[in-house]
Amino acid sequence: KDVTIMDQAMKVVADLPLNKKAARVAVTTNVDKIGDVTLNLVQRGNTNHLRDNQAVNSNVCSVAFALPLKEVIDNDSISADVSYDVLSNDAKVRAYYNNGDVNVKLQSVYNTKSNSANSMAVLTYTTDDIKASVSADPDMN
Repeated sequence: KDVTIMDQAMKVVADLPLNKKAARVAVTTNVDKIGDVTLNLVQRGNTNHLRDNQAVNSNVCSVAFALPLKEVIDNDSISADVSYDVLSNDAKVRAYYNNGDVNVKLQSVYNTKSNSANSMAVLTYTTDDIKASVSADPDMN
């Protein structure tokens, strides 16, 4: 639902904890010079609309924002975002390239508590009949 609070336009997505169902709420607004910023709270067992509507195994409290690449790169096919989950201590940086049937996603995750990091790349090719994806991480898993 689109709402305006204190002259700031926002999109609110919420599931109320009815019938003992897990809850979620996400608030997205556009911030000058940054772009869309989303606060995301998801209770374990509900779907996380920021992660392909997958059910989450643990509670989520994160903030995510798009990187303002338009001021640096004049290319609509390239985008990036950054997120930080307070509960898991994971900071994520994602870069995307979308051009027709080909999509590339690069992701790095750094855990601020354990000082561990990992990266991965996903290449996806999609046609009307076929969707093929290949992914790899530094260990080639």
